[in-house]
Amino acid sequence: MHFIESGFGNKSEAFIERRYQDGINIIFSDENNKGKTLTVQGLMYSIGNIRFSRAALHIKNIISTASLFTTKKSGYS
Repeated sequence: MHFIESGFGNKSEAFIERRYQDGINIIFSDENNKGKTLTVQGLMYSIGNIRFSRAALHIKNIISTASLFTTKKSGYS
């Protein structure tokens, strides 16, 4: 599975990540409130995980989206 892009936002601001590469991608920042948790939660939700949140995030007001494609190769499940 390859993520092409992901994004999240609400009426006042939005973020789209398009820098995914083949292989392992690391999402990091030395600062808080940069969207690391929301990015990972959005990716997990887009592949079928149940949505989880902390009450302070007001997750019901946030829209998440992701573009991805899958390839099936011999030896992979």
